[in-house]
This record gives sequence, C-alpha cells and structure tokens, in this order.
Amino acid sequence: MLKGGGHIKTALVASIVIVACFTLFLTGPVSATDNLDETREIGGHGEAVHQSDSTEFIVKTIADSSVVQGDTFELEIEVTNEGDAAGTQTITYEVGSIYRENEMYLEPGETDTWFLTVDSDPLSPGEYTHYIESPSSTDDLPFLVKAGEPNFIVGNLRIEKDGEVTSRIEKGESAKIMYAILNDGEGLGTQYANCYLANENVGGEFLELEASEIRDDMSCTIDTGDLSPGTYEFGVETDDDSWYKEVVIEKPPQPPTIDSAFPSGNVRLNVATDDSEEFSVDASDPDSSPGALSTEWLIDGESYGTADRFTVYADDLSPGTHTLKAVVNDNQAETEAATREWTIDVVTPPRIAEQTPESESVDIEPDQSTSFRVTVEDGDTPNSDLDISWRVDGDQVGTGASFDLDRSILTPGTHTLSVRVSDDSDLTEDTFAEWTVKALARPSISEITPDRSTVTPGESVTFSVDPTDPNGRGITDVQWQIAGNEFTGRSIQHTFAQVGTVEAVVEVTNEAGLVATESTEITVESTPPRLESAGPEQPVVAVGEPVEFDVEASDPKDRSLSFDYQWRSDTGETDDQQSTTMRFDEVGKHEVTLTVTNKYGAETTQTYTVSVQNDEPSIVRRNPSEDSESILSQRTARFAAVITNRDSSPATVRFQIDGDTVETQRMTGDEELVSFQQAFSTPGERTVEISVVDSHGAENQVTWDMEVESRPPEIRDVSPGEDSLTVMSGETRSFDVSAVDPEKQGVEYQWYRNSSIIGAGPSVTETFDEGGTYDLTVEASDPQGSTSTRSWSVNVRSFREPPTESTHLSNIEIDPESERVTKTFLTTSLENPSSNDRTVVVEFIIDTPDGLEVVRQRGVSEANNAQITGIGRIEPGAQRSMRVGLRIADESIIGSDVPIDVTIRYYPASQPEDISYVRQSNEEVTIQRPGIIPQVTTWIDSLIDDIL
Repeated sequence: MLKGGGHIKTALVASIVIVACFTLFLTGPVSATDNLDETREIGGHGEAVHQSDSTEFIVKTIADSSVVQGDTFELEIEVTNEGDAAGTQTITYEVGSIYRENEMYLEPGETDTWFLTVDSDPLSPGEYTHYIESPSSTDDLPFLVKAGEPNFIVGNLRIEKDGEVTSRIEKGESAKIMYAILNDGEGLGTQYANCYLANENVGGEFLELEASEIRDDMSCTIDTGDLSPGTYEFGVETDDDSWYKEVVIEKPPQPPTIDSAFPSGNVRLNVATDDSEEFSVDASDPDSSPGALSTEWLIDGESYGTADRFTVYADDLSPGTHTLKAVVNDNQAETEAATREWTIDVVTPPRIAEQTPESESVDIEPDQSTSFRVTVEDGDTPNSDLDISWRVDGDQVGTGASFDLDRSILTPGTHTLSVRVSDDSDLTEDTFAEWTVKALARPSISEITPDRSTVTPGESVTFSVDPTDPNGRGITDVQWQIAGNEFTGRSIQHTFAQVGTVEAVVEVTNEAGLVATESTEITVESTPPRLESAGPEQPVVAVGEPVEFDVEASDPKDRSLSFDYQWRSDTGETDDQQSTTMRFDEVGKHEVTLTVTNKYGAETTQTYTVSVQNDEPSIVRRNPSEDSESILSQRTARFAAVITNRDSSPATVRFQIDGDTVETQRMTGDEELVSFQQAFSTPGERTVEISVVDSHGAENQVTWDMEVESRPPEIRDVSPGEDSLTVMSGETRSFDVSAVDPEKQGVEYQWYRNSSIIGAGPSVTETFDEGGTYDLTVEASDPQGSTSTRSWSVNVRSFREPPTESTHLSNIEIDPESERVTKTFLTTSLENPSSNDRTVVVEFIIDTPDGLEVVRQRGVSEANNAQITGIGRIEPGAQRSMRVGLRIADESIIGSDVPIDVTIRYYPASQPEDISYVRQSNEEVTIQRPGIIPQVTTWIDSLIDDIL
C-alpha cells in the first residue's frame, strides 16, 4: 500500500499540470516584464514584492514530501536568473512557524542552488506546505509531518525481596522482578511488557505510553519453589527492547561443620615446664566462604576472642581441670554454631614441704630401727592420690608418708635411703628426698690364729686377732678367754697343759661400743694330720669364676686314720668335702681356710689365698640408637643405655655434656637400663656421654654427637587475623605480625606480594589499585636461617556487584525506503547496581559505520566521522545510555552487512587505572533491499519529476 505522502504528491502534480495547461491556453506566453509593477500576495502573507526591471529570479524546489516529527529534512531550491541583467534578490522559505531567507546574486542566465537542512522539532504532526518565494516567482509543495514511532526501552531491571534489591534468593522464597519502561520513541505507542525467569514467562502488563513517558513502578511476582539451587536468567522484553540479568537461587542457610580438630584428644599441661598447646579446628560451610566463618574460643565459659588458632599456656590457668570450647559461626542468624570441646588438665609437680629427720645423715645400730617421715603438697592432686615410695640403695622397701627403717635389712656400711613423691603424671617431674644412712656394725674379726693349729701339751701357743671396725672408728678393747683364763690384747700367749680340744674366745669392742666375738678351737695332741697338694688350681680368677680346691691329708705317724675336712672362705662359704669349688663376687684377695681333723681330735689348719680381679662393666647404647643425632633446641631428648656390671659392688653412672657432668646415678644390680633427659637451650654441636665406673675403678662409656638445630620463629600476633579478606580497589591496608625467636637471637622479616618482595620489618602497608586476587606473605627468619611464614589472600573488588550492560546493536536491519521518514537507532546502556557505594565512569565507543550517517544522537559526548563516544558518571542505582540514530548515506551499501565496532568499558570514579571491559565486539547492521511496492513508488516519483 502506498504511503499517504504519495497520494498527495500524485494529486498535487496532476492539479499543477491541468492548471498550467489551462492557463497557457487562455493567456498565452507572458514575459518577465509584463508585470513589473504588479503587486502579488505570496504565501498568503500579503507582502508587496517589487521586482527589478532587469532581473527575474525563477525558483524551482526539490523537497521531502514528509518527515517524522523531530527529524531533519532537506530542500534543494534551484534559482535561475531569467532576466537580462545581473542582480541580487532575497529568496525566502517558510513552512509552518519556520522561516528562512537567503540573499543570492546571479548573472543573466545563471542558475544556483540553495541547500537547506531544517529541524522539524517546531512542527506538530500534520499537513503543511513548503512556501518558496523570490520577487519574481513562487513554488509551493505539500509537506506532511508524521508522528514518530514509539520505542519501548527496558530500564532499572532488578529483583527486590522485602523491599531490598538483591541478586540472591533462597529456594522457596517469593520476590519481585522490578523494572521501568520508557517510550524513547517519537509518538504514542502500546506494547506488552513480559517478564521471564529461567526461560519461563512469569507475567507481564499491557502499556500505553506517550513519547518520553516512563513507568518506573513495573513489577512481576516470582516464586522459586520449583527451581533447584543455581544461577538463572531473569529479564523483561518489549517489542523494541529486552534486558536480562542473573539471579542466584540458594539453598537455605546451612550451619557450619567442624571437619577436624587439633589436638584430637584432651590435653594435660605442666605449669612447672611452661607447657602450652595450640588448638585449631578445620570447619566448612556449604553456603558460606571460608572467610565468612569465625571461630570463638572460650575457657570455662569465658570468651577469649576469635581466631583461626588458639594457644593455651599452662601458667595462664589455675591448676585443675578446665574446659576449652571452640564455637564456629557462619554469622547467619538462621543457623546454629558448631562446637568442639577439650578437657585441659593443668598439673603441678608435687613438693616435699617437710622431712624427718631433718639431718641428712643418720646412724642405725644393730637391732634398732629409725622412723622417717615426709610432708608433701601438690596443687592439683589430693595428697591421698599421691604415690610415695621409699627405697634403700634403689630397692623399694615401703610406701606412704612414713617409713620405719630396720637395721636388720641393711648390710653394714653406708646406704642411701630415698623417698620419691609422684602424682602419676607423665608431664610432671617426681620430687625426691634423700638421707645417708650408716648401718653401724660390730667389729669384724677377719683373722684369729694361733701360730699352730695343733699343739702339744706344755707348748706355748701364740693367739692373735686382726680386728677391724667396719664403721671406720677404731677398736677400743680386745679380751680373750682360753681354758678359763682371761687375757687382754690383740696378741697373747698360752701354754696348754692337757690334751684335748680347747676353745679360745676373743671379744673385740669398737668405739661405738659394739662387741664382736670370735672363737677358735685348739687341738692339743701330739701329732696333727699332714697336708699335701691342697691347691688352689687357679690362684688368680675373675669375679664369679670357679676356684677348685683339693687336699691330701696323712698322718705323720703313718697310722691308718680317717680325717674330717672343713673348708671355709672369708665370704662365709663352707664345705666339708675333701675337694671343693668356690666362687667370689667381690674383687680383692680372699682367704680359704682348710681344717683337717683326725679321729683323736687332732687337726691341721691351712689357709689359701685367691686373688679375684675386677671385670670391666659393659655399656650398650639404647636411645638414640645411632651415635649421631639432631634435635631442635629446647626440646627434651632421652638418652639411655643398658649397663651390665658383674661385680656386686655399686657402680656410679655419669651423664656428661661437653665433658661436664650433668647428673649421676648409682647402680647396684648386675644389669640396669639407665636413662637421662636433657633439653639444649641453644643451637650448636654437643657431645653427650654416659659413663659407668664401678667401685674398683673399672669403667666404660658410650657417646653421641648431637647437632642442636635452631627452632623456627613463632609468629604470634597477626593482623588482620583472618586468612582471606576482601577490599575495594584503591584501598590501603596495613598488615602486622610479631614473631619470637625461641633462641632469643632476633627475627628478621621479609614481605612478598605474589612472590615479589615489597618490604621488610614487622609491618607493611599496601595499596591495591586494581581488581584481582593477591597473595601477601611475610617470612620471619632467625640468624640460623630457620623460617616461618604467614599468608593472606586478598580479593580486590572493583565493585560489590559488577555493572550490567544492555545493548540494541546486533541484528539491526535498516530499510532504505523507510529510512526516508524514520531512523534506526543503536542503543547501549550501563546500570550501576544500587548495592555499590561508589560511582562508575562509563565509556561507550562506537566506530561510525561506513555508508551510514548519524542523524540524531543522545548521551553522546563527542562525535566525528571516525568515532562516536559517550562518557559519563553513574551513581549507585542509576543508569546511563547512549543512543545514535542512523540512516543510509551511501546507497551502494543496500543489501549488504555494514560492520560496527563497539567498545564498552568502565572504572571506579576514584580509580581510573582499574578499568574493566564489558564489550569489545564486532557487530553488523543489515541494509535491506527495498520491496516491490517501494520500488514502484520510486519509479512513479521519478516519472512525475520528469513530467514536471
């Protein structure tokens, strides 16, 4: 169907042709000078135009027959001087309220064209006439101003829940899609606005809007009950525009879960050794980021703040049982916190407050006993639960707070009585008290002899005794009783008058007043037995080695007599056989006495000496098993060895470091596992030795070469406390740490940002100019090169919610015929969500398409033949658009696709270097070929122009 303007033009042309022919038929030709003095009304204004006698300017006009209200239109007014003289005339143009004039100078026969471009904004839609006049002629053309086409644009798209804008909705919640519709076209229009969620229509509204009218209260209610958690598109569509965004359907808030905890069990801390323990929990939450979780630490219900890790020091708590609780919260009111509890037992070692006797040295006489008592205290263990044990020379002999030591269980000499108090805790050291107990003994008579064992009557016999005082104090008196006679002195003489057996008794008294009695029998006979080949076969043996004795006895008178044999060693061992085997457990010279008696009571006594040599104790390394080892400083190491000492006498075990004795122990058994514990306070090389020396000077030892390594610094005070944090671009943050070197030798700090060094010292201040994720690490090192690190993950965001863009650029089609009266608009816009608290600066850049020209624009900051640019600031919750109207300037592009390069980029107003690109694309505009009806119309117009 032909346009309305086509009908008017056809009718007008036909009328002009008919009128022109009829006038020529009635009047004939008229010259330019026939009406020189005539006054005519032109354009209905009644103005008098006086024509020059020598010039005649004739006007002929080519003009658009119609225009869309608000667009520009063009006219070509051809003026010819058909007079016979050169001259100047004023040419006027008028349509509606628009008036233009142009003064032109023409030579006779010269033709010139006045080109006019006029904006139709002052004209309301309706029918008008172009009036073109010169003093010599007029030209009137019909002109139609059409109402513009509406263009319904979607804006301010968002989702609101409970009146708040959001991009996340919990599954099952209801919300509203909110949007605005603007008629950005040039006329009244009606369209339907449809809402979509997850590709489903969820409502809409029919709208009628005037040009530039906006409805900013549009909404559609949505229900998420049928949607699984995930990300979905929502949007609004009109006939002219559409805008989509994303919304996240979330699971309902889930509580956090503690996946693991350290330590895994309860803890005991010793106040005496400054024990401490670090506690931590590893938690997760399906709907919260790790940085959103916080861990609060409580001891016995009292809060000690929030941190990822928490260290408990024994000296900060009173002795006893405490409860430590970790409370992990995801900071969502709808969820409950996750908790983990530990029991902490704070222990102290027991203490001996009093001991009785107070003296450290006590003497005990034979047949006596002495009471010993201790008063003990323990801050965390009831006295009734303490283990109190008493030992004599390392052997346990009693338990309890008191102990009665009976002399009968002691061998003569010096002994060590010790009491150990233990609270049965592996964390605390036992406490000890010790007394030196001297078990007083009666004098020792090692040898009592006459000079002969058998004597004859009337023969003088010398009796002697060699007494010793085991107490080391001396002998005060020696008394003898022989055959009813008393004698005094260590050596006496007596003459026997009768044959028989006589007992000689000696009584020795020491300075302690203790008495020892020994006796010997003297056989008074004329002929005692004769002894031959008595041995021993091994006069020199080792401790424990067997010694064989054998004797041959005979009667000097060659009588056939039997003999009784009696072997006795100085250790008290006896045997009544002719041959015997004995063993000796003590080093030194031992005497074995043999007494041979005949049936008449005559006896012969002989003493043999055996030399017993000491054996070397053996020592075998047990822990550490190797002779070289490394250990961290201030860590306790255990050193142990198995010692075997066949000698029954006590041995002394020494624990030495670098040649200095640190601790000693007494060893009384044949084989013992001895152990020592030691912590090394400073790094370096150490030589550790365990040696054993028995009471006879034999010794042995094992050594370890220890490498004491430095412990890494302990990073304690950290700020910020969280491992992951989010900042806005351009923000400056300070990071601080405090590290302690366990060896007290100092700490140096080095800071890294994404592996690049950025500073030194305990703190650093860093500005994050551009968005992205950064790794910030501090390394604390001691002079030995041991290091500890602490890292943060910094997420730098340009905006809390990225601005969203909406474009009407792709698949645009331009009809070259319709473009004579309308324009095709390219539209692009950017919205700054209201959740952002910073202003965005946006740049729209469109390369001007070849063959198309810009006829109208909005939101454009700069335009030229190469590029159209729109730059502007967008406050939170606002939107900015750039709109460009195009029409065909080069008809050769009809039927082709014209490329358009489009760039949209933005940055925070305060951070121009933090730039983001949301579009860098190559679009195409399709130039349609005209249909059959527009082509026919064009042919008719051309034919009419030829006729005219």
